[in-house]
Amino acid sequence: MNATHIRALSRTEAHRVYRAHLKDDFPDDERKPWYVIDQAWQAGKYLAYGLFRDKDGQKELLAYAFFCMEPERQAALLDYYAVIPEERDRGYGGHFLRELRKALVPERYALLLIEAENPAFAQDEADRTERERRVAFYLRSGAVDTGLRYWLYGVHYIIFALAEDAEMSILRAQAKDESLWLYRHMLGEERFAKWFAIESNAESWNTRKAVHRMRLHFEGMPNIRDLGGLIGADGRAIRPGMLIRSGNLCDAKGGDLARLAELIDTAVDFRTPKEREEKPDPPIDGVTNIHLPVIRTISAGVTREQKTDEQVFAQLAADAEAARHHMRCAYIEFVEEPEARRQYARFVRLLLEEHPRAVLWHCTAGKDRAGFATVIVEKLLGVSDADILADYLMTNTCMKESYGQLIATLRQLMRMPEAAQPGADAGMWAMFSADEAYLQAAYDTADRLFGSFDGFLREGLGITQEERERLRERYLEA
Repeated sequence: MNATHIRALSRTEAHRVYRAHLKDDFPDDERKPWYVIDQAWQAGKYLAYGLFRDKDGQKELLAYAFFCMEPERQAALLDYYAVIPEERDRGYGGHFLRELRKALVPERYALLLIEAENPAFAQDEADRTERERRVAFYLRSGAVDTGLRYWLYGVHYIIFALAEDAEMSILRAQAKDESLWLYRHMLGEERFAKWFAIESNAESWNTRKAVHRMRLHFEGMPNIRDLGGLIGADGRAIRPGMLIRSGNLCDAKGGDLARLAELIDTAVDFRTPKEREEKPDPPIDGVTNIHLPVIRTISAGVTREQKTDEQVFAQLAADAEAARHHMRCAYIEFVEEPEARRQYARFVRLLLEEHPRAVLWHCTAGKDRAGFATVIVEKLLGVSDADILADYLMTNTCMKESYGQLIATLRQLMRMPEAAQPGADAGMWAMFSADEAYLQAAYDTADRLFGSFDGFLREGLGITQEERERLRERYLEA
């Protein structure tokens, strides 16, 4: 390895690295717009370093590291880290991390924090292998596993630290104190409360692992999950291969349809007639399609008619709070509207019929109409509120890449200037994501109209105790 050195980058140099390298090294849904980084930089809350070598009298960049930080704090959080593509697999990645530790710890910071996606929650074997490779890289490069496990925006992280040698209990306590302070200030109190969790107890950890195992891996259907394995009444697990929730089926690719034909015998579609006309479900051998439109009119963020995307999204995207209010109102309608209750009741009774294979239900994203149908089923089967919420929010993990692509497309359709993107992104994310506040709006409405969610099931949907017992007998393991 040729002689190298590291140094801090100026704001101008960091911008140059962002344009020349970072924009290509990280996907759109992981990359902050430059102006967001620049605002933090000018507020004294961001810094960057580069690894260089001398070549032909010039300083050649080999790798770069961008950090989030807060003045007066004792830690910085690694935000972006990459080796220039043509210099990879030459040892520079680990060398740079070790040099950063020498330069910054303890002279400037007590520790440098690193997030790594947890392999236990990988989407498939290839993803698991890649995550394990990153974890091994950090450990080889001198990082220490702090033992902290965080959940942020639906993603599960292991927290590593570059620090001086210290007792693990002291390092863990310091890493926890500094990281929580950083996340709280970076996210703001409202988002921190909704989208951040410490995975510190077995119940929380096992709940999320169980929910993650529900995910089925189809080529064109990212949000398809088997409820099998969730724990219901009397500690009995839901039988696998009988209850499947999904997004729309028209995006199925490759062998998806053949696989569906083996798994299911009934597909319930909660979409509007217009949605079905624009994107009909593909025919699947041996599968009966049943249409139960919970909503019959356009509702931005819930339905996906072309007219909705082009006209209404532009209005709500400009105001994130208005978008969240709109979504809460949609969930209130699931409970208030007689037609919605009628269709959900029909769905429950369909589950009581004999089915040789699984029943699948879907809307467009599998988030709102199908998501609320799932809540109904899980409540009837006695699944805990914690597991119901974890399953509901799992949509954000499954749809992360799809949402990022959709938001980028809508930005182009609306010809959105870069300066307007943060507010618009927040508005679109509010419409596309699952949010505990939306589900809570439905719960609150059930309490107001029927005294409780159980009252909603009993009086609003008309589900009898005998029917509930039959559902449990059919779908819960002995």
